[in-house]
Amino acid sequence: MENQDKIDIEKNRVEQARFTSQLVTMGATALGAILYCKPESFPKALESFSRNYACDVTLPFGAYFFLREVFDLGRTTALALSIVPPCLLEVAQGLGLYKGTYDSKDFLAYTGGALVSLAANELIHKVFRRKNKSLDTRLVEPIV
Repeated sequence: MENQDKIDIEKNRVEQARFTSQLVTMGATALGAILYCKPESFPKALESFSRNYACDVTLPFGAYFFLREVFDLGRTTALALSIVPPCLLEVAQGLGLYKGTYDSKDFLAYTGGALVSLAANELIHKVFRRKNKSLDTRLVEPIV
């Protein structure tokens, strides 16, 4: 296989993974908005969760992918920037510096959303690496 073919395959893999990440970002943002804006349309148990924690989970999730795709940040930096600002705002709420209701469970929601995004990011790239590995094999070994 020529070097240019390998480069083209890698570019294709990166573009596919990037597109999937963008779809995940839009989906998480839309889900957070739906859960937050229309909690009364859900059963009682989900209404409480959606009103109190939906954005706390989906915001860091979407922020992680947004930071990775738009600003091309590394995993660690994007993960930190998706967790630290909401946590600082929560601390400010607890200290009375920022209007809102302090809830210590929000820290778990922020961290959970960010960690799920990290796992989703790894899964997306693993799937596209595996998919293109089989593509590489077909290009290297001609069908006889």
